[in-house]
Amino acid sequence: MLRKHGVTLLVGSDLFPGTAATEIAALAGSGLFDNLELLRMWCVTTPRAIFPERRIGALEDGYEASFLVLREDPLADIGATRTISLRVKQGMPIELDR
Repeated sequence: MLRKHGVTLLVGSDLFPGTAATEIAALAGSGLFDNLELLRMWCVTTPRAIFPERRIGALEDGYEASFLVLREDPLADIGATRTISLRVKQGMPIELDR
């Protein structure tokens, strides 16, 4: 109903210790959104709502070079968002301690 009336939908967990990934999985399972809609909510709409002064959420000139590289296509399978092969924040690769 909210989407039908043009309400901006954001991603974030309402449960502790839930995560945005947990919420995306639940939304994907609901069948209410396609993978492109889920990715836009998660990667564009939500970050821009949280950080309105930053130029984020697009691969364009003048935007922060912060992005993830995935091994698989999340448009085909939203679960591919868990197959991260590279993390870049503000142009610098991030190595995770393991």
